[in-house]
Amino acid sequence: MSQRVANREELLSIIRLFEDRQQEDEFEASILRPRNKLEDLLRNQPDVFYRCVLGSDASRCSFAVPVDRAFPEKIQLDEEISLTQGSQFVVKVIDFSSGPFPVGRFFGKLTDKPPYEAMQTRAQLLERMAEQPAKYKICHLHLDGPQLGWACPVSPDDQVSKIQLKGRSNCGRACEDDQVIVELMNAEELQANNSPGGQSSQTSLEPSGRVVGVYKQRVKLRYKLLVCEMLDALGTCMRPLCGTVPKISYDNSFARREHERRQRRKPHEQRQLRKKFGLITERERLKEISYDYANKNLVSIYRPVLDEAENRFIFVEDSVFKVIKHDCEHLFVVCITEWPVQNYYPKGNVICVISKAHSFSQDVELLQLIHGIPLPYSEDDKFRDVERIREVAGNDFVPERRNDFRSHITVTIDGPDTKDMDDAISLKKHKNGKLTVGVHITDLAEFVGEDTPIDREARRRGVTYYPSEGAKQKGATANHMLPRQLAESLISLVEGQDRRCVSVVFNLNANGLVESSRICLTVIRSDKRLNKEDVQRVLDSETGALEPRIEQMLLRLWPVTRDWRLARLGQAAFVRHENDSYPETSALVEELMLAANSAVGDFLHRHGDSVLAYPIRVQQRPREIDVTRWIVRHGPKATHSAELSRALKLVGKEVLSSNIPFQMHNEDAKNLRAFCQRGDNKGALSLLYDERRFPHLKLAIRDWHGLCELAQYSESPSENRLHFSLEKEDYVHFTSPMRRYADLMVHRAVRFVLNQGEKYLGPTSDISKVCEHLSAVQKKTRRFESSCECADFGEDLAKKPVRDVVQISSVDKDGLSVQHKMLDQSPKVARTVQFRSLSLSAVPSVIEEEKIVRCNWTARILRHTAAEVVTSSDTEKSRKSHRSDIKVANSSNNTFFRSRELLSMKKELLSKNGDFEQCGVSSLDLIEADLTERRGVAKIYALSDTAGSIVNFYRDFLLGDEVRAQIGAVRNHGMLIPTVQVLEICDTFSVCLAHRRRPADNFEQVAQRRSKRSYDDVVEYADIWQGIVAMESASVSISNNETFVLCDVPLTWKWDDENNRWLGMFNLTESLCQRRNICFTDSVLIESNKSWQKKLNQSTETKKGKKRGVPDVTNAVFKAAKSVKRYAEYICLRAVQDEYTWVGHGGILLVFDGIHCRSDRCNDKSAHFCNFVVFHLNEVSPVGSASQETLRHATVELIMKFLPIRRHELVLQTLRGQSEHRIAGRLVRWDQNENIRGVDEMLYRNALAKSKTQPFQIRVSDRLVPCNKQQAEALNAAVQRQVSLIWGPPGTGKTTTGVMLIYWFVFINHHRSDGFMNLEDSSEDEDEDDNESETEDNSAETSKESQDDGFQVVQYSHRRGHKIPGRMPVRTSSSDRYIGKRPENRKRQSRRQMLCCGPSNRSVDVIIEASRDLLADKCPSMVRVYSEQVERMHYPVPGEISTADEVSPAMRRFALHELIRRENSDDAYIIGGFDDAFKLFIGSKTEAPVTMEAAIKTAAGRNPRFDRFIRNNRLRSRRRGALELAEEEVGEDALVQGCVKLYKDKVQKSKERVLQNFDVVLCTTSVSCSSVLQRACRFVQIIIDEAGMCTQPELLVPIVGRLNVEKEVPSCLGVQKANLIGTPASQYAERVVLIGDHKQLAPIIQNKTAAELGLSRTFLEMHCLDSVMLNQQYRMHPSLADFPSKRFYTVKDSGGLRTQPSKSWTGVLDAETRTQGNASWTGLNWHRLAKHDLFDSRGANGVRRHGLLTQRNANVLHGCWPGVRRNQPFDTLPDVPAKDFHPMGEEERIVFLHIQGQEERTLVATEDGREDSYKNELEIKTVVRVYKEIHNRLSGDDKKDPRRCIAVMSQYKYQVSEITRRLKEENLAMPTVNTVIACQGSEFAYVLLSLVRSMPDYDIEANPLPGWEKKFLGFITDENQTNVALTRAQRGLVIVGNKSLLRRDPNWSHLIFDLEQRGCVPKNPADFPNRTGDKRAMTASGK
Repeated sequence: MSQRVANREELLSIIRLFEDRQQEDEFEASILRPRNKLEDLLRNQPDVFYRCVLGSDASRCSFAVPVDRAFPEKIQLDEEISLTQGSQFVVKVIDFSSGPFPVGRFFGKLTDKPPYEAMQTRAQLLERMAEQPAKYKICHLHLDGPQLGWACPVSPDDQVSKIQLKGRSNCGRACEDDQVIVELMNAEELQANNSPGGQSSQTSLEPSGRVVGVYKQRVKLRYKLLVCEMLDALGTCMRPLCGTVPKISYDNSFARREHERRQRRKPHEQRQLRKKFGLITERERLKEISYDYANKNLVSIYRPVLDEAENRFIFVEDSVFKVIKHDCEHLFVVCITEWPVQNYYPKGNVICVISKAHSFSQDVELLQLIHGIPLPYSEDDKFRDVERIREVAGNDFVPERRNDFRSHITVTIDGPDTKDMDDAISLKKHKNGKLTVGVHITDLAEFVGEDTPIDREARRRGVTYYPSEGAKQKGATANHMLPRQLAESLISLVEGQDRRCVSVVFNLNANGLVESSRICLTVIRSDKRLNKEDVQRVLDSETGALEPRIEQMLLRLWPVTRDWRLARLGQAAFVRHENDSYPETSALVEELMLAANSAVGDFLHRHGDSVLAYPIRVQQRPREIDVTRWIVRHGPKATHSAELSRALKLVGKEVLSSNIPFQMHNEDAKNLRAFCQRGDNKGALSLLYDERRFPHLKLAIRDWHGLCELAQYSESPSENRLHFSLEKEDYVHFTSPMRRYADLMVHRAVRFVLNQGEKYLGPTSDISKVCEHLSAVQKKTRRFESSCECADFGEDLAKKPVRDVVQISSVDKDGLSVQHKMLDQSPKVARTVQFRSLSLSAVPSVIEEEKIVRCNWTARILRHTAAEVVTSSDTEKSRKSHRSDIKVANSSNNTFFRSRELLSMKKELLSKNGDFEQCGVSSLDLIEADLTERRGVAKIYALSDTAGSIVNFYRDFLLGDEVRAQIGAVRNHGMLIPTVQVLEICDTFSVCLAHRRRPADNFEQVAQRRSKRSYDDVVEYADIWQGIVAMESASVSISNNETFVLCDVPLTWKWDDENNRWLGMFNLTESLCQRRNICFTDSVLIESNKSWQKKLNQSTETKKGKKRGVPDVTNAVFKAAKSVKRYAEYICLRAVQDEYTWVGHGGILLVFDGIHCRSDRCNDKSAHFCNFVVFHLNEVSPVGSASQETLRHATVELIMKFLPIRRHELVLQTLRGQSEHRIAGRLVRWDQNENIRGVDEMLYRNALAKSKTQPFQIRVSDRLVPCNKQQAEALNAAVQRQVSLIWGPPGTGKTTTGVMLIYWFVFINHHRSDGFMNLEDSSEDEDEDDNESETEDNSAETSKESQDDGFQVVQYSHRRGHKIPGRMPVRTSSSDRYIGKRPENRKRQSRRQMLCCGPSNRSVDVIIEASRDLLADKCPSMVRVYSEQVERMHYPVPGEISTADEVSPAMRRFALHELIRRENSDDAYIIGGFDDAFKLFIGSKTEAPVTMEAAIKTAAGRNPRFDRFIRNNRLRSRRRGALELAEEEVGEDALVQGCVKLYKDKVQKSKERVLQNFDVVLCTTSVSCSSVLQRACRFVQIIIDEAGMCTQPELLVPIVGRLNVEKEVPSCLGVQKANLIGTPASQYAERVVLIGDHKQLAPIIQNKTAAELGLSRTFLEMHCLDSVMLNQQYRMHPSLADFPSKRFYTVKDSGGLRTQPSKSWTGVLDAETRTQGNASWTGLNWHRLAKHDLFDSRGANGVRRHGLLTQRNANVLHGCWPGVRRNQPFDTLPDVPAKDFHPMGEEERIVFLHIQGQEERTLVATEDGREDSYKNELEIKTVVRVYKEIHNRLSGDDKKDPRRCIAVMSQYKYQVSEITRRLKEENLAMPTVNTVIACQGSEFAYVLLSLVRSMPDYDIEANPLPGWEKKFLGFITDENQTNVALTRAQRGLVIVGNKSLLRRDPNWSHLIFDLEQRGCVPKNPADFPNRTGDKRAMTASGK
C-alpha cells in the first residue's frame, strides 16, 4: 500500500502527456445507442446474474425474487438493501450450496427511467424548438453543486432571464458553460402568471426547467484532467475543483481486490480473533472488508499509457493509496474516460495524488491545473520558427512596402514590469497646426505564419495569462501566448530598436478633430519607454522629469484624447476606474487604442468582399426584464452616478431624480471638506467622480455590470455586430497581437487587404470554432485570474487579517451577502453571512416598503470590573434594555450629504469641458442630510438591574448598508480564500462567524479514528471516543448558544514548558460572578476555608513595619493548569487592533475559586474572593498579527458546554482512570458468549426461591399483571446476565417489561440477606447539621400500613404552622424494621437500590406513570430526581438562571426536591425559610446585601425554626441589628453568597438522607452521575430505558457514576478536597439492563463527521442480534401495525410483530373481553359484544344505556375509512378465524391524503421552529379540517379534552407552531400538537400526520441521489422518525403529504404502494371523511 505523493516534475510530465489529447464526447451516439452494463451482464452470464425485485413478504431486507425465472424461487441477499417499491435490480449469486436458497450480492439497480432519459439529439430538439419556441430554449448552463443549476437563455430578447434546474437529472448530462437546450417545465403557469389577469404582482413564480439536449459542447470531456477533492461519504465519487462537472465517479475496483487479497493472506488465527470480537460470519466480514472498507479508506491509482496507434489511453493498475476521507490532506488528479448516459456522473481513473497547496507558488500551479491553463513554456520547448524569426527580424525591411515613421516622436506606455510591448503611439506636428497621430502595433503576422507550430500553440493558448499585482510581488510571472524570446525581445517594441508594425494613422485638424485615418505597414523606432507613473506626472503639470519634446507630445495628446472621451462618454468620461492610480494616463492610452480598434473594424467591414471571415467583438444588450428589476432595486441612485446615467440612456431608460442623500465614508467626507476649504477643485471633483467608493453607488454599479453580458468573439459577417457598452458595430481587437490570438487573426486579415488585395479565405480552421474557443479561453482566463487574485488575498489574509467595512449586496432566505474587494472573487459561501450563524433570537423580519431586514438579538454583554466606568449616555440608553429593545446605530462609518449641491458640482465640470481650474467648489455646498431614523446606540451593555444580565437589541440592515467586519482566510479545496471572519453588530457585540460555521475545527482537533464494534480495553475505548465526542461537544455548544460576552478583560500569560504552549488567565471577582450569573462547573478548584482564613490572618501581620498582604497565587494556578488537557468551556478571544481584530479560539482548562490580593486585574482595592480562569488557545490569529502573549486586554466570549455532553466527555476521562471497571469493561469488550451468566446469579435465584413466589407473576388485587413469553424471556435474561439487552418495538410492552423488571429487582433486593446491611465500604459523613438538635422538634410522625407482599406505606404528617404543598404518601419497604433505625437516619449506601434512567425527562416520567398504573398498591417506593435547573424553576436561588421546563403536578409528588420540603423535620422548615427569603430577595430586583438581610429577617419572622437556625448557627448579629456571616465569606456580597452556600449544604444533606427511604431512583442519564446520588445511594441494578436514543458514551454515564478526575494541585492553593468518601453508587452495579428500540428515534448528532465516525450508531443497534426482542404488540390496530412490522421488524427470525387484543385499539375494556359461545376474543370480533344492533339503547325515560361496546369507543370514523373492507387475516394477526370477521369486513384504519402544497422555510432557531424548518399552508388547512371532523364525532371527556385522544404531529416545528396557532384562532379544543420527536413514547387513539415537504411534479427526480433526497425530503428520509410517526396511533392514522415526492423515499414508496393497493388513498382528499368509506352501520347481524 503506497502513500507516495507525486512531486512537481512527475505532475508536469503527466500534464504534458495529456496536453491536447482531449477528445470529443460521443454524446449523441450514447443517446441513440444506449449501453447498459448491467443488461449486458444479464445477457452474457445468465447463470450468475439475475434480474430481481424485493420479496413481497419483506419489503426491505434479505430476499430477492427473480422476475423472469422460475428457479430459484428466492435468493438470500448477503446484506440488507433498501429500494423504492417496484425497483428492479441485479443480483450476483455467490454461493449455491449454503442453504435452501442461494446466496447473492446486490450488484446494481436497474432503472426504468435512465437518469437523463429526457436527453435527445440536437436534430430531434431543433424540430421541437421549431414547434414550441416558448417551451424550448437555447441556454448557457451554470452548475451550482451536484443537485442544482440554472440556465440563462442565449437570446437577449427572451423574457425569461434565469431558469432554475432542480435535481441532477434536470441539470442534464452537460458541463459548465455548455450551450444546452432547456425545456421549460412550467411554461403554461408562467404565461398565466404574467398575463394581464394573472397574479404576477402577488406571487413570484420562478421558471423551472430541465436540460433535454446539448447544443454546443464547450469542453472536450474524454481524457480531460480534473483536480478533485475527496468526498467524505461512502462511495467512489470525488468533487472537481473547477466545477466543470458536479462530481466524478472513480474506478476503485483495484483497491477492493487488493484489500481482499491482503486480508485472505493474513494468518488464520488473526481472522479468527477478529471474528470473535466482531461476532459476524467470515463471509460478512470479508464482504465488509473488500467493499466498504476499501471505499472508505483506499483509492486506486492507475498509470496512463498512451496507445498512439489507437489514439487512446490505457490505464494500468499501479498502486493503492490510503486516505482519511473526512480529513483528507490530498488532492487527486482524475482523468475522465467516459460519461455513459445511464450514469449520473462521468467515470474516470485516479492517475496522480498531490498534496494540498501550502504556498502561493503552489497555489498558482494548482490553479493552472484546475482551470486547464496551459503550462508556461519551458526551456525544453524549442521551436525551429524562433530561429527563423530571429533571422528575419535581423534582416532589413523593404522600404517601399512600409511607411517610415522613425522621424515621428514615438513612445511606449506600459507598466514598469512589462516586457512584451506590442503597442506604441507617435505624434507629429505640422506647420499649419495639424497633427498626425499614429497608433503602432507590432507586425506579428510578418513573423508568425499561419498553421506553423508556434501559431498552433498560440491558438491553443489563446491569450497571455498575467498575474495580479499582488501575485507579481510574490514572484508570479506572465504565462505568455508566444515563446518568451519572441514576446519579450525579438518583436517587442524595445526602446531604440527598429520594429515593423501595422499602424493606424489619424490626421487631425488644429482643433484635434479627426479629418481622416488610414491603415498601413510601417517601421518605427521607440524614442522612449515610458511607464504610467512618468506620464501621469507630466499630465499633472509636474514637468522636467522627461525630455521636453516628449513632455510636449504628451501635453498635446491629452486634450485631444480627452475631447474624444467626452464626445464618446459625456459626463461619464470623468468617472475614475477602481484601483487606477493614473486615471489621465489610462484614459489617454485607452482612447487611442479604442480609436485604432474601431478604425480597423470599419476598414475590414468596408473591404468585406475581400475578407470573408475574421473575429469581431460583440456584446448583447441587457435583457429588458433584468433592466427593469435593476431599476426597481437601484433606480433612484442612478442620478448620482454619471456612469449609471449613461448606461440607462443606452437602454432607453430614464429615472427621475430623487432626494435620497449622497452617502460617503467619513474619511472621504473629511477629505472632501478639506479639498473644498483649500480650493483644490481637482481633488474635490476627482473624489466625487470616483463613484465606486461611495457605498450607495458601489452596489448599483456592480449589479449593472453583472447584468451586462461578457463580450464574446463572433465571426464576421454576423447578424449581431453590436458591442453594447462601446456603442460600436464591427468592433475588433487589433492592438495586442502578442497577448491575444484574435488580434493576430485580425492582423492577417488587414495584411491581406493591404498587400495583395486578393480574396482572403480566412484561417485553415473553422473560424466559428476558433471564435468559440477564444471566447471559452477568455472565460477561463477570467476565472483563473479571479482565482489567482482570491489566492493572493487569501495568502495575505492568512498572515494578517483585515478589519474593514463590507457592504450588504443582497438578502435572501439564507442570510446576508456582502461585498468587498477582497471577497469579490471568493465563492458565494465565503461571502454569505447566514442568519443561522448570527445567533438571532427571532426570525428576521422584512419591512417591504423600506426594504429593510431587522435582526434581533438577546445576549449577555458584560463589562469587566477592571474596565472604565460606562458613560452616562450609554448607561441611560442601555437602561431601556429591560423595558424595550435597543436600536443599534446604522452606518456610523458614513456621512450623508444633501445630494442637490454635490450633483451641481459634478455637472459643472462637464460644462467647463473638463477644465478643473474653471470650476468652483465651496465647503458651503456640503450640507449634511437629516437621518434621524438611522440613529441608535453604538455601545450596549447589560446593566446589573436587568434580569439575568440580558440585553435585547436589534439592527436594521438595508440593502447597500455597510457593516464593519474582519476578513480572514480559510482553507477551501486545498487553497486559502478570503472570508468574513467576524461581523461587528455594534461596538461591544460581534459575531465570530469562524467558530459558528466550523466549531469543531476551531475549538477541537478533528478525530482520526473510527469507532469499533469491540475494543481491547477501556483505555482504547476512551482514546477513540474522546476525540469523537469532543467534536460533537463543540458543535452542540455553539448550537445551544449559551454564551456571554465580557468586554475589556485584562489578560495575563505564562509559557507552559511541559506542554509547549501558552496559557492565559483572566480574573472574575466572586461578586461579579454572583451578580451576573456566571457559573463554572467541572473545572473549578475551590480554596478551603482554612486556607483563605490563614492567608487573611497572615496579611494583617507586619514585617519591617509593612503589612505582608495576601500572597498572589497566579503562578501556582498556572502550575495547576499544566496537567489539564480537556477544555471545560470554550472561549473566543477578540482584541481590536489598529488594522485587524485579533481572534483566538480555545477553552478553559481550570478555574481556581479563592482569595485574591489587591490587583488591577480585578480593580479591587482589597483582598477579595476571585475566580482565576486559566485558558489555552487551540487556534490563534495568524503569524502576521500580534503574538498572543502581547495582548493585555481583550473581549472574551465564553461558550458554555451543554451539560449532558459535558458529562459524556467526563465519563470517558473518568473511565480511562478506571481501567478495571467491571460493567463498563463488559460493554466495551462485548462478547455475548461471556455474558451468559452474571455475577451473583444464584443469589438472585435464591432470593426468588425463598419468597415462595412463582417468578414473573405479579398479582395486583384480584388480577395478574400480564406477562407474555417474550417478556418472561427478557426478565429471565435480565436476572441471569450481568448486561442484558431488551429490544422493544412500539406497543410491545417495552415500558411494561421495564416496570415488571423494576418490581422483581426490588423484590429480590428486599429478600436478599444483605439487603440493608451496613457494608464496610459504606460510610456516613457524621457532620451535625445544626447546633440545635432536630430531636427537639416533633419530627416525622409515621403511620405504617402493612401489606401482604412485604411492602408498606410510609406517610409523612406535617406540623401546623408551616404550609407544605401537596401532601403525598411515600412508599417504602417493611424490611426497614430490620435496621433498627428510622429511615431518615439510615447511613448512606446501606440499602440495595435500583437506578432507572433514560435520555429525557419524558422517558423517565413514563416509567413512573406506568408503574403506578400497572402495579397500583404494589408499586415500589420511587423517587424522581431532577436536575438543579429544573429545581431552580420552582425554587430560585440568587445568581442562578434556569430555562428548564416546569415539572408537571403529577410528577411533583415524586420529585426529590419536593419531598425534602414536605417532611416534618427541621431541615424542611429551614429549607422553606431559605426559599421564602430568596423569593423576596429576587422579587425586589435589587441585588444589595441589605435586601438579603431584610428578606432573611422577614422569612425568619414567619418561620420559628428558620429563625432559630439563623440565630444559633452560621449567621450572627452586628451592631444595630444587622446580619453578617461568621468567618465564612468576605467581600461586598458575603451575606448573599454565604446564604446560598448554607442553603445548598442543607439541601444536599436532606436529599442524601431522604434518598435512603426509596427502593427505586429515577432520573435522566445526565443526572445519574450527580454527586448527591453517587454519595448517598447504592445502585445494584441499573435500567436504562430508551437506550436506542442514547449514544454509546451516554450509556456509560449512569454506569460509571462519579465523574471526577484528580488534578495535580500545588499545596499553596489550599484547595479543599472533594468529599469522595466511599464507593460511587453506580460501581455497586450487579445488573445493567438496556431497554429500547434502535429502529425508532436515534440520538441527534449535530457534527456530521462525528456521526460518520460512529457517534450516531447506538449500542443497541450494533448488538441488536444479542438482544431479547418483544414481538407481541398491544397498541395498534392490525391494519396500522402491518407495515411497520414488515418494514422495520422482520428480523431475527421473529416473523415480525404479532398483534394481541387490547383495549388500546379495540376500545373494549378488559372486563368486556368475554367469549360468545365457543368464540374466543380476537379483537376483530367486537361486533359479537354488541347487545343491540346499534351497540346501545335508550330506556323508557330516555336515559341512554350502553352496550358492552359503543361504536364511538371503537372507531369514531366508522364508515369513513376509504380502504377496501378486509375479510382475511392481517399480517400481524394471522390466526383469526374467518367467522370472526364481520360480514361486511374489517375497515382499514389508515388513510393517505395527497396534497400538493407549497413549502415555506424559516431561517433561524426560534420558538417557532429550528433553523431550516418548514411549513405547508395547504396541509395546515387540511389538517385543521380533518381534526374538526374527528373532534365533532367524539363524546364525553374526549371531546372536552382531546389531548389524550388525538395528536397532530409533524416532523417540522414550524408546521407544529402554525397548526397550533390556527387551532387557537378557531377556538377549537386543543389536541396534542407536537413534533414526532416529542411524541416518542406516547400513544393516541387518532393521529394526524403532516409531512410538509412538497414540490411541483416537474421538479421531482425520477431516480434521486442521496444528496437530492437530503435536500428536498429532509427529515422524511429519516426512517427512525418515520417509524415513530407511523406507530403512535391506536385506532386511526391520517397522513397528509405529497405522494409524488414521497415516492422517492424507499420507506414511503412502499407504504404508499401498499395503501393504494388497499384503497386507502382517496382520489379527492377533500372527500375524507364525509364522502369516503362504507356508510352502512356495522351491526351484529351485518345488515
